[in-house]
Amino acid sequence: MNIFCILANKKQHNIEEFASQYEVSLTVFTIAMVISIFCIYLSWTCNTIMQTDTFLKIIYAFFAWFFGIFYLVFYFFNNYLGNGCSKV
Repeated sequence: MNIFCILANKKQHNIEEFASQYEVSLTVFTIAMVISIFCIYLSWTCNTIMQTDTFLKIIYAFFAWFFGIFYLVFYFFNNYLGNGCSKV
């Protein structure tokens, strides 16, 4: 085997490894964006039901987007174990 075949095989392996890492990264990014958008939706609708000011709804939606998974846990405890999104 000559040196060019070895280098070509190594280069092909690196390209396949990069493509695999890219696909995983893209999948994780897509899942994170879907969760974040869902959190924004939940935050906005809950705050609309409670008749919160628009500026505060934007602030709450930002925090729901930024802390997506934590917001979903909070939303679960607040809505299903607490009083929910009802007007108090």
